[in-house]
Amino acid sequence: MGVSFRYALALAAALLLHAGTAGAQNKYGSIALSAKGTQYGYSTNHNSMQEAERAALAECGKRARDCEIFKSIENTCVSFAIARNAAAGWATGGDTAEARKKAALDECKRQGGDVCNYITDFCAR
Repeated sequence: MGVSFRYALALAAALLLHAGTAGAQNKYGSIALSAKGTQYGYSTNHNSMQEAERAALAECGKRARDCEIFKSIENTCVSFAIARNAAAGWATGGDTAEARKKAALDECKRQGGDVCNYITDFCAR
């Protein structure tokens, strides 16, 4: 095979790979917490970050009036934990939900959490 033929094959493969992913759309999720840390809401698989954050705030707002965005994600997974004293922790990525859960609980404790409770794990993909 000549160099130009191999180059043409590599270019064609790259173009096909790009064409297969060009239509892929990013997905977003968000977590909202009340300022006191007692209430939360989350959303997943939205088409924009703004949409995901609005949905999380609305969900949290069903139970509290002082909700703020805690964490937003794009094309990944997140676990989060909240303590009775309003400390909170989150973790993204990782190979498994169990690994993210452990990391979120550890982070909650590092943030001064007295008794950290695992809330959930979700993905936006």
